[in-house]
Amino acid sequence: MDAEIQPRYADVIEPGNGPTVSAGDILGTIVAYVGDEPAGTASLKLTDGYAEVKRVFVAPSHRRRGLAARLLAEVEALAREAGYGDVVLETGERQPEAIALYEREGWSPIPPFGPYTNSRGIGRYFTKSLGPLPVDVELTAVDCSDAATTAAGEPAPPAEWSGPYPCTYRSKGCASNGVG
Repeated sequence: MDAEIQPRYADVIEPGNGPTVSAGDILGTIVAYVGDEPAGTASLKLTDGYAEVKRVFVAPSHRRRGLAARLLAEVEALAREAGYGDVVLETGERQPEAIALYEREGWSPIPPFGPYTNSRGIGRYFTKSLGPLPVDVELTAVDCSDAATTAAGEPAPPAEWSGPYPCTYRSKGCASNGVG
C-alpha cells in the first residue's frame, strides 16, 4: 500500500513521518484471501475515542470486483460488535478511488477529527452511522383489547376490533407504543 500511495504525496509528506500506531489500539484487522493469496485488508483502530477505519487496501490484481466494499462492510460489522454506533476515517485528497468508494458506500464528509484537527489540508474525512445498536431486551406480547385503556393510557379499541392493539409489547411492565 505504501509503495503505491507514497508517490502521490512525495511533495508534502516525508517517508516514515506518519503517526505511530500502538498494537493495543487496533480493535481488529480483516484480511481477504482469494485462494491462498491475500487480496485485501482493512483495520479498525481506536483513535482518541473514535472507531477509525484504517488501511483499506486491495491488491491491484483483485480490484474492480467489489472486494473493497466487502472489506468495509466487515470492518463496520466489527465496529458494531464492539459497541460503536458510527465509524470515521481519514483518506487523502489525492486518492480519488478511495473517496469514490466511501461516498458510494454511504460515508459522509466531516471536518477533521481527533489527531487530524491540525492537518495540513491534504486529508479528507468521512463518517458513517452504523444504525441503531441492538438492545438485548426480551419483549412479551400482551393483548390489551379487553382493557378499558392501554398501558400507555390510550382508549381501548372497539369491541368489534380484533387482533393486537397498537401498544402490545411490554418489557418489565413498561409499555411501548409499537404495533404488534
